[in-house]
Amino acid sequence: MKYIVKPFFLAGLREAIVNYLTRFQVAIKQLKTEGIEVIGYARKSVGDESGEKRLQLVQAMVNNLISRSLADKVYVSISSHASAPLASRDLAEQPIFKDLQHVEGSTQDLLEYIKSAEKDICLVSLDFAGLSTSPVEIQKLTV
Repeated sequence: MKYIVKPFFLAGLREAIVNYLTRFQVAIKQLKTEGIEVIGYARKSVGDESGEKRLQLVQAMVNNLISRSLADKVYVSISSHASAPLASRDLAEQPIFKDLQHVEGSTQDLLEYIKSAEKDICLVSLDFAGLSTSPVEIQKLTV
């Protein structure tokens, strides 16, 4: 069976796709004018890529968080499962961090920063599975 989008909906869909990034960035800029800090978080799943390839992939995620999501600071998890509790990620130091640009630190550094932040934070996550698969883990960030 073949589905065809009616022209009426197609026009709206095109406009939504074309204008999505601009509208998103306007919303982020508005948050910033309200004094909210935009923090980026990139998580790379456990995989068998070479260290160099993993570095390239994570750096691309970091660059996107800065250029598209207008993140003020970026934290990363080089290799973790979305189902892993945030507090258990990146407990061991990763030597790859020294090769990443524009990265403040790991998940552990992010958690410490959130605890000590004196202003509101908007956390932007770039990851296929999301920040976490557990809503409880996300709720812990607000405590």
